Amino acid sequence: MKRVNLLTKYSVLFFLLLLIVIIILAKLVNVSNEALLVSAVTAILMYAFTSFFIHKEIRIPLRYLYRFSGKLKLPAESSEDDDDFDKKSDELNDLIEDLESMKTGRVLNKEIFETINELHLIAKRTLHEINTAKVFRINRNEFMGNVAHELRTPIFAIQLSIETLLDGAINDEEVNEDFLSRALNQTKRLKELVDDLDVKEKEVSVIVKDDGIGIPKKDLPRIFERFYRVDKARSRDIGGSGLGLSIVKHILEAHSSHIKVESEVDKGTKFEFSLKR
Repeated sequence: MKRVNLLTKYSVLFFLLLLIVIIILAKLVNVSNEALLVSAVTAILMYAFTSFFIHKEIRIPLRYLYRFSGKLKLPAESSEDDDDFDKKSDELNDLIEDLESMKTGRVLNKEIFETINELHLIAKRTLHEINTAKVFRINRNEFMGNVAHELRTPIFAIQLSIETLLDGAINDEEVNEDFLSRALNQTKRLKELVDDLDVKEKEVSVIVKDDGIGIPKKDLPRIFERFYRVDKARSRDIGGSGLGLSIVKHILEAHSSHIKVESEVDKGTKFEFSLKR
C-alpha cells in the first residue's frame, strides 16, 4: 500500500471537499459569485491555518521522534571498542536532554506528549542497558584473561616436561619418572581448572528478599502490571514510575523464565527467579 504524506492527504481531501461544497452552492443553492468567492477565500485561509497547525503540532514532533528513535539502537554485540559504548552513551544522554526539552518547552497535544514521555523512558532504560553491557564486557574480558593465565601455567609445565623427556631425559632413569610425575600433576591441575569452569548446574536461582512493609495479598496479582503502584501516594513522593517490576518481568520472559513473589504485610517480600547459565 502506497504511503502518502500527511499534509498531502489532508490537502487533497480538503480541496476535494471544497470543490464539492462550491458545486453544491453554485448549482443547487444558487449562491452569488461574490458569496462563492468569499467562501473560497475563507476556506483557503482556514486551510492555511489548519495546515500550519498540523505541520507544527504533528509533523514536526513526529519528525523529531523518528530521528530520535534511530539513536536507540544498541552497539553491535561483537564490538570490542569501549569508544562504541561511550559514543552511544553520549548520544543517549543528548537524546534524553532533547526529549526533556520537548516535554517542557511548549504545549503539546496529549498523544504526542505521551509518545515523547514513553520514548524518554525507553531512552533512559537503553542507556542503563548500555552501561550495564559495558560493565559486563569488561568483567568478561577480565575473566577470560584470568582463565587464560591459569590455563597457560599448567600447559606450559606439561609442554616443558614432555620436551625435556623427548630431548633425552626419557632414557635417564634418574629423572624420567620425575618429569612424568610433574606432567601428570599438571594434567590433574588442568582438569581441576576445567572442572571449575564447567559454568555444572544448568540454571542459577536468584532470590531477593527483605523484611520491609510487605505487599497486601490483593495487590500481588497486579504488581507486575505497567504503572501499577501498591501505595500510589507514597510512590509519588519517592518518584516511583510503576515500571520497575514490569520491566523485570519482560526481561525474564525474554530469557524463557518467570518471576515468583511471596509477601506478607509487615513481614517482608521475597522475589525468586531462575536463569539458564
